[in-house]
Amino acid sequence: MDKYTINADGMSRAGLPFSANSAFTITAYVLYTVVGSDDDMLIEKYGRGKVFLACYLLFAVILIAEAAILHSAYNSLTYKGVRLTVRAVGGGGVTMADRNGGELTASYHMQHRFEGSVIIRYLSYTILCDYDLYEKTYTFSDGSTSAVSTMTIVTNGAPSPGYDLTGLQQEEMRLADRLRDYYYDYKIPAGFIGLTVAGLLILLLAHSLFFYTDTFWVLQTFLTVRGGEPTGYYLFTSRLSSVIIAGAVYAGFIIFANS
Repeated sequence: MDKYTINADGMSRAGLPFSANSAFTITAYVLYTVVGSDDDMLIEKYGRGKVFLACYLLFAVILIAEAAILHSAYNSLTYKGVRLTVRAVGGGGVTMADRNGGELTASYHMQHRFEGSVIIRYLSYTILCDYDLYEKTYTFSDGSTSAVSTMTIVTNGAPSPGYDLTGLQQEEMRLADRLRDYYYDYKIPAGFIGLTVAGLLILLLAHSLFFYTDTFWVLQTFLTVRGGEPTGYYLFTSRLSSVIIAGAVYAGFIIFANS
């Protein structure tokens, strides 16, 4: 039986930009801490407002790029070496297409969420998946079959060790489960756009807190304190909070794309 390369599922593929972006973000924030200092030569030369705007635009571009990469990774998969992209979800199934116009269709026949079957077709290949409460039975494109308990621990879209599956069977099992996830919980592009807009607003707040910590201190205490100035501890914890908030924005995209 032919062996096929097992392509990473959405979570694994989304991990690459996340790892690269995390490394960049940590490094950038170390520099960012220096830039945020009152004595920094960039602020002295260009002014706090210009440095604030430049840093915000930099991290905003990173956020938008991450959102685009994650949406592309979520919205596509590879089957038999061919990249397929979601074209339509709903109406009883999922439709995907390759660059040459070849279509993959998955039609569902469901009694309720835990019972039914799905027939997957891509060009001349047909896969049948029958689901019930306790077992998933796959009939692969080569005519072979395999039954997997719904209680089986799954790793990267394939069942845990103990199931003797060929590369073809593992790939088609991933395909079937991925399409079923699309059918039940497809994240439309508007969801990524909305999350990006929210993320940009939160980043703006985080950057404002970092660069204008003294202003936030005045806003917090103007009714209770006359004169005075924020302590070094307040400045440090406020800026640390802004870094945590910004990091949470980037992590939020990963959680959303893979949930």
